Amino acid sequence: MVTCQPIPKDDVMTCVEDCQKRGNSLIVVGRKDVAVVDPKGDVDRIFRQMLAVKNLDQASPLDVVLQQDILQLTPFFPADYEPVLMARMPQCVSGRWHPEFTDITANGADKGKGILAMARHEGFDPSRTMAFGDGGNDTSMILQAGIGVAMGNAIDDLKRQADYVTTSVDADGILNALRHFNVI
Repeated sequence: MVTCQPIPKDDVMTCVEDCQKRGNSLIVVGRKDVAVVDPKGDVDRIFRQMLAVKNLDQASPLDVVLQQDILQLTPFFPADYEPVLMARMPQCVSGRWHPEFTDITANGADKGKGILAMARHEGFDPSRTMAFGDGGNDTSMILQAGIGVAMGNAIDDLKRQADYVTTSVDADGILNALRHFNVI
């Protein structure tokens, strides 16, 4: 493992207890396993049906996953509730990329820091990296990479911050960007 920054346990429990109290769906990503709490069917509707995520059927029980280091929390609630919860989780940052949920990680555990850690681990200059993204959770990575590419289907804010906007992910966006920059 190159780097790992778990969410502090008190912030994990703040989020878990908040979701349980409010009846909100929640995905908890541990170091080894994932738990899915889906009382409203949001995970099924969005992740399984809309986004076609397949491996959530292998989820572990919440109490098992909570014994591990927690690397990400994905609670389902509207954007206007986000500041309320995040004010109670001071050691975390939120990266919303969908109107119905957000990804929460520990402060400093973002994709931009991941780019830096991988470059350092592999022994090359981060300016020689290229990152592709489409959501708010990709902002730090797009800004940190040598070349930040927003997919055509990306949110507008990410497109404004990217060095280049390619076609959508479903229209060969990565291939088209790699050709644009003469990588292939």
